[in-house]
Amino acid sequence: MPSMSSYLLETMILNYYEGKTSKASQFVDIEFPNVIAYIHNHIMGAVDDPKGLQGNINSLTYDEKIKIQNKAATDYNVAIAAREFENNKDMKSSIGKWGEIFGSEFPKYY
Repeated sequence: MPSMSSYLLETMILNYYEGKTSKASQFVDIEFPNVIAYIHNHIMGAVDDPKGLQGNINSLTYDEKIKIQNKAATDYNVAIAAREFENNKDMKSSIGKWGEIFGSEFPKYY
């Protein structure tokens, strides 16, 4: 799985929040699906350097962009499922779903 630079990721997240008209939630799990959807919808395009020094900082190859876009779609659906489990008070299943996104280092539910 390819990864994007932290600067590209940070810039995309900043762009997402700059485009919002409402205040961000204090709960990351509520915000996460929308941020991932933004990345999915915008990874194929140019991402301008917010400092104005480099122009387009999205130097990913087409293949890398497709893989990230597909992973973002998958992660979005898993995050929605995690939120649904939480809303239904099934914390063990919710945390398990978050672990699918964040990997084996994500805390387990005991």
